[in-house]
Amino acid sequence: MVDCYSKKQWAVQPTPQGVVVIHRIRVAGFSPVCRLLLKHGVTPADFLKRLDLPPALLLDRRAWVDRELSFRIINEAARVTGDRFTGLHTMESSRLEHLDSWGDAILRARNLQEALDTAERKIGHIVTGLRLGIELTDRQVKLWHKYDGALGADPLQSVEPNSLILKAILDLTGESIDTEVRLPHAKPAHSDELERLLGPRLSFNADRAELVFDRDALRLPLRTHPVVPLEDAFSLPPETPCETAGAVMRILRDLIEFERPTAAAVADSLDINLRTMQRRLAVWGVTFEELLEGYRWRKAADYLAEGQFNITEIAFRLGYSDSAHFTRAYRRWYGCSPGKARTELKHSPLENRVVTPPAVSWNPASARAEALPPVFSYSTASP
Repeated sequence: MVDCYSKKQWAVQPTPQGVVVIHRIRVAGFSPVCRLLLKHGVTPADFLKRLDLPPALLLDRRAWVDRELSFRIINEAARVTGDRFTGLHTMESSRLEHLDSWGDAILRARNLQEALDTAERKIGHIVTGLRLGIELTDRQVKLWHKYDGALGADPLQSVEPNSLILKAILDLTGESIDTEVRLPHAKPAHSDELERLLGPRLSFNADRAELVFDRDALRLPLRTHPVVPLEDAFSLPPETPCETAGAVMRILRDLIEFERPTAAAVADSLDINLRTMQRRLAVWGVTFEELLEGYRWRKAADYLAEGQFNITEIAFRLGYSDSAHFTRAYRRWYGCSPGKARTELKHSPLENRVVTPPAVSWNPASARAEALPPVFSYSTASP
């Protein structure tokens, strides 16, 4: 049963050893993982189901997942694809505009110094518990990054991808900036791939992860293409399976409080043919009905945690004809009534509202509840 949810990008969880801060990563940062899986013939929905995670987990770009879970997803993707450098390759195929408001703000900068200042100041828009720093000497810039707390993750899937995305910011100038990339671990096997991605000037066993380059480069202007506002980008007809699945989730969010959305109505809202929408969702590995159920599953817990609406109002806001249908669905998802869940939430401090075991997900294909790993939590709050 869901114990509690947080409306923040981070949460705290009491343990016998003291209070632990749970850091999270924005789902927008996972879109390259989905593209990599599809490239290897793995449907993202099937991949997530193998991890006992809801198939729509990576479709709501503004949602947050726990950092520990995010590394588990990357490590499993590396195992499934046989690509040891999955973290780096996903970032290689990514673009800053894929990284939601953080990337969008960087692309609007006028020069490199403004872009790096923006990246440091707004990093919490895409991930929490990751610190960026800029140190200036007379002739050099040291751009460093460090995760708070213990990671327990392979540096190839955690540290190096951050170095690569920061190097991509330098590349926005269109100039070849001579950069030394320092990494805080021993030189791995097959380091030639690291050199291809991060450049030939690699140093290992450094005190911290950082990029070092000439200070004069800060004055270089950015040569970026015009940035399409997120609202305008969302209004464009989707063209790929990933875009279509994400767009369906956005339409569900917009329509569900006013009408019970049907597949035909959603396809019409997206300005695409119903069969086209269904075909693209099949490539993702999910059906419209699964997306609708997954959205209701998650949003129901959000509404209960907020405490703003009664059970009947929540039922209508989720597109149910009455509270009885909603109660039956909620009991199927979480193993208890929404009323009981709300009672328990009321006795939980707001700052401690995170998902703790035994949280459950609902598998529409088998109509049964399955236990989620205790690291799973979900929040749709904006920074």
